[in-house]
Amino acid sequence: MYPGEVRPILTFLSDFGGSDPYVAAVKGVLLVHCADLTLVDVTHGVPAHDIFEGAMLLREACGAFPAGTFHLAVVDPGVGGSRPALVVKTDRYTFMAPDNGLLSPALERETGVQPYRIQPTWEVPSSTFHARDVFAQAAGRLLSGQSPEAFLERAADYVRLAIPQPKRLETQAGELERWEGAVLRIDTFGNIITNLPRERFGELLDRHPFSLAVPGGTSLTRLASTYETAPPGAPVVIWGSSGTLEIAIREYSAARVLGVTQAGARLEVAILKGEPE
Repeated sequence: MYPGEVRPILTFLSDFGGSDPYVAAVKGVLLVHCADLTLVDVTHGVPAHDIFEGAMLLREACGAFPAGTFHLAVVDPGVGGSRPALVVKTDRYTFMAPDNGLLSPALERETGVQPYRIQPTWEVPSSTFHARDVFAQAAGRLLSGQSPEAFLERAADYVRLAIPQPKRLETQAGELERWEGAVLRIDTFGNIITNLPRERFGELLDRHPFSLAVPGGTSLTRLASTYETAPPGAPVVIWGSSGTLEIAIREYSAARVLGVTQAGARLEVAILKGEPE
C-alpha cells in the first residue's frame, strides 16, 4: 500500500455462529484474493435460517460504513437450490447475498441499485457452502480488480421481504390518531424494536399523551429521553438508534418482562388529545 491509500473494507454477517470453522473459511478465501482487506464482523449470531432478522441487522449496520464498502451477508436456508447468488451495486456500496430477501431492507435506503447474478467461472466444490465457494470467491475477485463482466450477469430484479408497515386505525373517543404497529426485532438487551418511525410519530409523542398497548395487555404511557431517566424496572418507550420507537426497561429485559418473544408481534399506539403531563 502507498501512503494515504485507503484499504478496502468488507463487512460480514451470517448465521454461522462462533463454534464452527465456517466464518474463518470465508475470511481465508477473501484474504487469499486481497491480503490488505479490512474485515469487519457485523454479527454471526443471526438465528439459524432467520432471513428477516438478518435483514434487519444488515439494514441497521451497513449505513455506518464509508462509501466503497463491500457488504457480504449470508443467511441461506436454500443454499444449493434455485435461488440466485446476487451482487448488488449501489451509489455507495457493493452488496453480496443470496437472493432470498436478505438485502431488500438495506437496498430500500440506497440509490443507483443495480442487481447482478453471480455466474461462477471457477470450480464450486460444495453445494452446501456457497458463502465460501461462491460469495467469497466473487467478492475476492472484485476486490482484487478482476473485471466483473467475467462472472456477473445483469439481473432484472431481486426478492423483497414483506416488512410490516404501520397501519392507521379508526380512532376512539379522546384520540387524535390510532395506529397498528409491529415488533421488528428484539436486541441483545431485550429491548423491543418496533416499526414506528420517529420521522412520522416523533412530534406527536412529544406533544401529546399516548398509550402504547403491547401483547399481554400492558399499556405504556411514558416516553423516556434516555435510559438514565427511566426508573429501574419500569417499562418505557424511547427513540432508539435505528430511528424507530423501542420499548425498554432500564437494567432489565423488556422482552422477558413483558412476554414479547418474537418479531411480528402486534402493537397499538393511540395518540390522545391534550398535552403531556
